[in-house]
Amino acid sequence: MIMNKNQLIKKLSKRTSMTFQESKVAVNEMINVIAESLESGKDVNVSKLGKFYLYHHKPRPVRNPKTNTPMVLEECKSVKFKASSGLNSKIKKITRVRNGKD
Repeated sequence: MIMNKNQLIKKLSKRTSMTFQESKVAVNEMINVIAESLESGKDVNVSKLGKFYLYHHKPRPVRNPKTNTPMVLEECKSVKFKASSGLNSKIKKITRVRNGKD
């Protein structure tokens, strides 16, 4: 199951004293701050969550699947996320419990 943005905002407002609208503003601003930092070339490291960073893809040869003609895929950047060790250990613990290994 996937949690969407609205579900995240609802859960945040239930767990804090913020209203739904205040939680919505907080989540949107957090996303904006992360995006602005990445746009300026800075990585974003959120303690106990992980690190957002830009990954540089080098140009590479590819083949057009429709025409089968070779071409070069231009270089580009994409956002990557690396989970923190704390988050990874929580996920591993949850999956062990669900699989009956603990």
